[in-house]
Amino acid sequence: MTPKGTSRRAQVLSALHTSRLPVDDDQIARIASMDRHHVNTICRQLAADRVITRYRGADGKLVNALITTDTPATPAEAPSSVQVRRTPRRDKTRNVESLIANFAGWVEAFERSQAFPGPSLYFHERAIERRRLHTRVTSLLDDERFLEYVYAGMKVSTSGTQIVAGSKFLHHLLPDLVPPIDRQYTFTFFTGQKAVPNDRVAFGEWLPRFAEIGRRCREPIAQAVDRGGFMATGEAKVIDNAIMGYLRQPVPTDDLTAR
Repeated sequence: MTPKGTSRRAQVLSALHTSRLPVDDDQIARIASMDRHHVNTICRQLAADRVITRYRGADGKLVNALITTDTPATPAEAPSSVQVRRTPRRDKTRNVESLIANFAGWVEAFERSQAFPGPSLYFHERAIERRRLHTRVTSLLDDERFLEYVYAGMKVSTSGTQIVAGSKFLHHLLPDLVPPIDRQYTFTFFTGQKAVPNDRVAFGEWLPRFAEIGRRCREPIAQAVDRGGFMATGEAKVIDNAIMGYLRQPVPTDDLTAR
């Protein structure tokens, strides 16, 4: 069931995500309890926006599928002398200092990869655009289009943890204060693992570290936002981008051995 006020476009995308398989307009209409004519119009627009793809299925009918999820593209295979960066759980400050030491370089590495296309990026950018139109939270929360974009983006990017879903919602409310958190990168960056025993404790420990990074890297963060870098939609998002750029880069094997 979709929330009251959710747009038809968001309902169609929710139906596509729920199905997880290519579906035709009739099937989407049944899943979303929507008129087929509206579904067809929305799907054609989504295809034009390169959010979904439409093609002939086995029975000859046009089917619709999300172009991608926000699962990141697999990094290029690294040479045998390097391994993908990992953080020992006992070392909670090593990655923070390494990130700060070459912050601009890690942001640029992320921007060169442009590894997160598709509906998640689309809805994130639209939500941030709507957020920037408001100077008061009360008016923002009355903006149905903003809430629809956030809702649709979170449906595309589902997570079983409160810290991930909660941080992403907070990030869209406070894009220059709260970075989004995910298991693939944020968890690994701070703990070396993709799970934490307590979401509340983890958030309480990580937020001051985000603040430290933001304080010490104020200049390169501002530069990334000013030049309109890839996914540099706010100061907090640039920190998240740097973390992804840092973790996606291979490190020499001897550096890992030294740890």
